[in-house]
Amino acid sequence: MPDKQSRELYLLERFLPVLAENQPYTVSQPAPPLPDAVVEVNGRKIGIEITALIMDGTVSRREGDQDKILHEAQTQFEKQYQMPLHVSVSFAESANWQKINRQQVASFVADIVIS
Repeated sequence: MPDKQSRELYLLERFLPVLAENQPYTVSQPAPPLPDAVVEVNGRKIGIEITALIMDGTVSRREGDQDKILHEAQTQFEKQYQMPLHVSVSFAESANWQKINRQQVASFVADIVIS
């Protein structure tokens, strides 16, 4: 779900194709206190600690709203089906985040998973 580990893995998976330059790689998330992720590429294992630095307050608020939407979708789904939910969703950056009804969007995301 949209917890710290999921956010870190999402950011890493967006970055790795650029870093690996079309080379095959695998990603694993070992249990703490090991690194946040271990990437294996060309027979080499690389431990990665991830820190997201967001200098733009607008981006930070938008990502907070997105996390709240996913958390609400998880809550709705788990309440109805008594089973855990983990989803990764990409949101359009062009949306007007001041006018978004988080509850409505969360219900939409939960309905998509249910469908």
